[in-house]
Formats: sequence, C-alpha cells, structure tokens
Amino acid sequence: MIASAVGAVGSTFSFHSGQICTAPTRVLVHRSLYEKVIAALTHYAESLKIGDPVDNSTVVGPLISAAQRDRVEAYVSGAREQGARIVVGGERPALKPGFYVAPTLIADADPAMTVAREELFGPVVVALPFDDEEEAVRIADATPYGLYDYVFSADAGRAWALAARLRSGNVGINTAQRHPETPFGGFKESGVGRDGGSFGLHAYSELQSLVWVA
Repeated sequence: MIASAVGAVGSTFSFHSGQICTAPTRVLVHRSLYEKVIAALTHYAESLKIGDPVDNSTVVGPLISAAQRDRVEAYVSGAREQGARIVVGGERPALKPGFYVAPTLIADADPAMTVAREELFGPVVVALPFDDEEEAVRIADATPYGLYDYVFSADAGRAWALAARLRSGNVGINTAQRHPETPFGGFKESGVGRDGGSFGLHAYSELQSLVWVA
C-alpha cells in the first residue's frame, strides 16, 4: 500500500509538473511510517528526468512562466525559513530555455506553514506526520481549500469511514485517478457546483417550471 500511495503522491512531481488542481501536494503520513515514506518519495523524486518536454525521455518539464516558477521557489524558500526540511530539490535546474523547478520534497512542515496551506501548482510535495485519525482529519480540513483528497489504507472500511469525514468535494480511495462520470467540484474556496457526468449537464441547462391550477 505504501508503494501505491508513493506512486500517487509522486504524480505531483511529473504530471504537468504539479500544475494541476487535483495534485496531491500534501501527504499526511502516520508517524510510525513517516521516515519510510520520506525515503520512498526521495528515491522517486531523484529518479525523474527533468528536461525538454519534446524529448521522449523527459518526465518533468518546465512550468508555464517565469512568474509561476518564482512563485513556487518563494514557497520553497519560505518553508526553509520557517524551519521545514528540504529533503530533495529546492534548487533551480540549470536548464534553458524554460522555467524549471526540480521535483522537491519538503518534510517536517507544520500544518500552519504557508506551504502546507496554499495551492502550490508546482512539482512540490509537502509531507506532514500525524499521530491518529483525529489529527489527520483536523490537518486535512484546516486549509481554505477542499477540492480533492486521497486516502490510502489496506483497511477499506476504515478508509471509507475516514473519507466521509473529509471536507472535500472529491476523495480518491487507494487511487489518484478520477472517474469521468462522477460529479467534480469542491468545497470551501475550491468552488461550488459540479461538473462531470449527468451533473455537468445541469450547468448548461435551463429549467422551466410550469405551475397549473387544475
């Protein structure tokens, strides 16, 4: 299960270089497994080739603009200044042209840190330990966003019960894949309304009510 979770979280490093709203940027790990997961994510990040996106061997391409690269680098620098540990990455790759950020893993972050509360949109993963499910739910729900959460567990019943407690419009259980027929949208500052499947048709429909007194 750890391998599956690491593979899903690792998609943040490579899929659009983390510039996707559903990227699992934060990973909450039980303290007993924390260093094991950190080691696995470190190995994953270090194995990815950064480079020209037209090269078929490239896994991590550039960000969309210099402004976005600077924004992501500012998040990483801020985390370092606030006492978090930059395990891998954190420095600008010497690649041109393009606006590159190396796959970066930040550990030992506090849930109150900016990097653990905002949407980064870059190849950056922030790892936070927790001691029990109550703390995990509290940390997960503490941000102003609630678009997509993920729960990985070998105990399916426990995973479902935990997922139901999360203030998120979508929860993937043991997967980071979306299903195109499910409603897609968020809670809190992640928006209102739903797209996807029959729910998406409602957003583009006009309903007419007829009231008839017989």
